[in-house]
Amino acid sequence: AEAGDSTLRVAIVSSALARRIWAGEDAIGKYIRLGGPDGPWREVVGIAGDIRHTGLDATETLQAYVPERQWQWAGTVMALVVRTTGDPAAMAGVVRDAVRSVDPLQPIAKVATMDQVVARSTAQRRLGLLLFAAFSSIALVLAFVGIYGVLAGSVAERTREFGLRSAMGATPGAIIRLVLGQAGRLAGIGIVIGIAGALAVSSYVGALLYGIEPTDPVTAVVAVAAIAGIALAACLIPARRAVRVDPMVALRAE
Repeated sequence: AEAGDSTLRVAIVSSALARRIWAGEDAIGKYIRLGGPDGPWREVVGIAGDIRHTGLDATETLQAYVPERQWQWAGTVMALVVRTTGDPAAMAGVVRDAVRSVDPLQPIAKVATMDQVVARSTAQRRLGLLLFAAFSSIALVLAFVGIYGVLAGSVAERTREFGLRSAMGATPGAIIRLVLGQAGRLAGIGIVIGIAGALAVSSYVGALLYGIEPTDPVTAVVAVAAIAGIALAACLIPARRAVRVDPMVALRAE
């Protein structure tokens, strides 16, 4: 304690700060100095969970908490957090009245629910994410249309080939398996190239995410399944239509 002050200076530190300063040791009972070399030493009396005060994308959560009566910095603000069981917005008036009953001259500003606080902190990134999702959806639709158009056109151009194979005894099932095998190899090459490109830019996309890995395996599996499904439909539909054509008609087609 400082001279003339019998109150023990104490502090509660976050788990991340305790690990950073006293790695492998018990932080309780240790001393920490806050506010520069002129600040008083404080005994650590507790360890709190890590909280992201500056934003959801904050990676460092090195925090220290001191009692309000021992707050040594002038010109700062105080945040009062109230947990409720009902509608938090309906408690704003009650909280104001409680504060004014203690200090009628105490200014109260920026009253908001936690949902509103989180929404404001993520507004800019949410807008960027919405734009990114919109352009990604457009790109995905164009990819589907392109894949379907290229593969369907390629299969349709082979109508005479299918007619010749049918005339030589090939069954419709064999022709369809041939088409799907060739299309599957092309789709597989495209999927491998696409996954490699996604991994290359994953570090840039990761900056827009909160608690989600940019290399999420579920998303990758869904994307691969969607591409494979489009490729399958692009080949199967025209192939089935082609093998139903009479071989003589198919051989005369130009």
